[in-house]
Amino acid sequence: YFEARLGLSDSLEHSIDSAMALVDKSIELDDPSGMAYMLKATIHLMHNEHEKALEASEKALADRPSCPWAFALKGHIYNYTGKPSEAIDLAKQAIRLTPLFPPLFPSVLATGHYLCGQQEEAVAAARGTIQMSPDNLEAQVMLAAALAAAGRPDEAESSQQEIRRIKKDFSLDGFAKSQPFKDPADLERMLTDLRAVGLS
Repeated sequence: YFEARLGLSDSLEHSIDSAMALVDKSIELDDPSGMAYMLKATIHLMHNEHEKALEASEKALADRPSCPWAFALKGHIYNYTGKPSEAIDLAKQAIRLTPLFPPLFPSVLATGHYLCGQQEEAVAAARGTIQMSPDNLEAQVMLAAALAAAGRPDEAESSQQEIRRIKKDFSLDGFAKSQPFKDPADLERMLTDLRAVGLS
C-alpha cells in the first residue's frame, strides 16, 4: 500500500492488490486491532468503491471505538461520499480524543467545512494543517479552493505559489484523478474554485 501511495512501485495496481491480499489474510486470521479494516477502507476508496469503503470504516471503528484514527478515517470517507457534515463531527471527535494529532485530522475537517459551504472554517482548518505540515499538498489545495470560494482570490495567490513549490508539475487533471468523489459535482465545484485562482 505504501509503495503505491509513495510512488515506489512500478505497478500501482500490483502494490494495491498485494496490500488487499494481506489485509484479507489478516481479517481471516481474526486480527483484533482493526488496522486491517482501516487499510481495507482506504483501498476501497482509492478504487471508488464507496459503499465497501464505508462498510470497512464502520467495522474499523467498531473494533477501535476509542481510536482517533478510526474516527478520522471514517470522516475522510464521508467527505468523499457526500456526507461532509458528518465528516466534520467525526474529525472533531478524532481531535478531541488526542492532544497530539496528525495533519490528517484538521485536513478532514477543512474538507468537510469546504463541502458544507463553511469557507471561513475551511480556511482556518486548512491553515491549521499547513502549520503542522507546510509541504502538505492537499491542504494547500484545499486552502486555495476555500479562499476562492470565500471570494478572497488575492489571498489564494500565495497558496498557488506553495502548490507549485511543493509539486512543480501540479495539474488539475492529475489532481482530479486522485480525488475519489462519489458525486462528480463535488469535484467539479472544487476544480472551478481552483481555476479561479489561476491553477490549471
